[in-house]
Amino acid sequence: MDIKELDELRKKNLSELTFSELRKIVSGKGRDEEKRLYIHSRVADKFSIYQTKLFLKLGLSADAVSMIWIILGVLSTALLWFGTYWMNILFYIIFLIALFIDYSDGEIARYWMWRKNRKKGTIRGLYIENASHSIMDVFIFLGIGIGAMNRFGEIYYVWAAIALIIMILFNQIFKLREYEVLLVSDRLEKLKDMGKTPSSPLEKESMRYIYNLFKPQTILYSLFFWMLILNVVNWFLLLTTFLFAIIFIKNLFVLSKRLKSLDKDEEKQ
Repeated sequence: MDIKELDELRKKNLSELTFSELRKIVSGKGRDEEKRLYIHSRVADKFSIYQTKLFLKLGLSADAVSMIWIILGVLSTALLWFGTYWMNILFYIIFLIALFIDYSDGEIARYWMWRKNRKKGTIRGLYIENASHSIMDVFIFLGIGIGAMNRFGEIYYVWAAIALIIMILFNQIFKLREYEVLLVSDRLEKLKDMGKTPSSPLEKESMRYIYNLFKPQTILYSLFFWMLILNVVNWFLLLTTFLFAIIFIKNLFVLSKRLKSLDKDEEKQ
């Protein structure tokens, strides 16, 4: 849909917009890639527009919808504490519903960006969206750990979950500290440069798809689903803790190398 068509649609109010028109207005750039990677993304992309229009009619903001899915997702992790097969399955179903609701917060944000002719979303909305997934990771792994302890009577599952959560949090803290140091030392241009990615074979759609298919996040989502079905989520927890420990150490090494490289660049100037 071109700019002229979008401007014409602004003359209509929400009730006058068809679902097809609304879908074109709120479609995000990364949707096609997500749909190719995750089955639930294909379903959500097809049906989320109906709940999005309902939320808009109810006057719910994107931030309010984000809070709904976060609260629903966090509460659902309590089902993992029981450590039983069907409670785990029930958690997964409710969690998928929460993710389905999560689709609408971005659509609502894009609707108001279009309606108010803004080019970017709100900073608060972007912050909530990014923080929400880290929050969910913490509660899911803690729930798996408690559930495994209740099922097998072994406390080390809880310690494994706590160790994994600490590594996840510290990984985020180290990233934030890196940005903070660059900001307070008046090296903001370095922060901007870090966000630029050089051209690479990954710019090709096929190569990017293969990369995304085998990146850790995609593999973990698939692994969690199948281990849940096979009723061995305790092994998923132990395996994820081991793998993330390797990733955590690697990230520390990469961070140290990157900071050293920035120092060398400044010495040359």
